[in-house]
Amino acid sequence: MIAGHTFHDSPTGRVCDCGARWVDVLAARRTDVGMLGFAHTGALLEREYLEIEAERERVWECGP
Repeated sequence: MIAGHTFHDSPTGRVCDCGARWVDVLAARRTDVGMLGFAHTGALLEREYLEIEAERERVWECGP
């Protein structure tokens, strides 16, 4: 789980059952902590932001 989301692959990319797309969630920055629209429910928590950041780093390490 990343920021409460459980993403799965779909023809349009990684999506959560709630409808959130990974490409939208990955745009979160530290300044978005406390904002709506990134976490599965409620405002984005610092812990959830760190989960997003860790997943971004993991994906980048995989390379092209």
